[in-house]
Amino acid sequence: MLVQNLEQYLVRALRALDARDLLPDTPEAVAGRLITDIKDSLGVIANNVLGRTVGIIFGTFSWALTLFAVVFIAASLLANVRSFKAAYLTSVSGHYRHDAQEFWEALGHALSCYLGGLAVVLAIQGSLSAVALFLIGVPYPLALGAWMSITAVIPYLGAWIGAIPALLVAFSISPTAAVLTGVLFLAIQQLEGNVLTPRIQAQTIKVPSVLVFLGVLAGGSLAGITGVLLAVPTLATFRVISDFSRVRLRTE
Repeated sequence: MLVQNLEQYLVRALRALDARDLLPDTPEAVAGRLITDIKDSLGVIANNVLGRTVGIIFGTFSWALTLFAVVFIAASLLANVRSFKAAYLTSVSGHYRHDAQEFWEALGHALSCYLGGLAVVLAIQGSLSAVALFLIGVPYPLALGAWMSITAVIPYLGAWIGAIPALLVAFSISPTAAVLTGVLFLAIQQLEGNVLTPRIQAQTIKVPSVLVFLGVLAGGSLAGITGVLLAVPTLATFRVISDFSRVRLRTE
């Protein structure tokens, strides 16, 4: 029905041009070709949009599955930490067992500080986004805030990923809500990138913030989303190894 109305309007407009002999063919034929071209263009656009949407959905599912696997492995390691510690200490000769004990404790302290700082970052970003979305009037603020907390596991990039569902929901309400939501997540990303990660994460693992940023980029290029998730704890581990080795080299 819409296409027929559009074709009728085109025919009426083209008749004025045909009256001045400015058309190569009849108004009906020209209008028919234009409608066909419009249909073909809309079909291509629809296919591209559908393909991108499916790609985003599968990419999000893959990311969520990877995140679940990392969390599951971390939880399994924490649940069996005593067994791993016992196996680790028994594998070291008695002469170096005291050093191995100190290294284990230093590594555990560094990773505990990382997890504590990460929990603070997640809580701040999730709470801020949920409260702000509620004030803007975007539906499901708690669910969107929870999604923001999940994506905030990724340093520097998590705020952009967390903004996608909120922007889609806000755009379904009104363009004004979408603009306000975009400004909100831009502010959260600036807060996370300039304050939370440098001040909390970098200080808890005692690694310069620029190294945290470079580590995230390197982890992403080497191992994708898994590398991004493991970049900061890997930096914390390297820092512990460096401190542990430097002290003993100086002593010797």
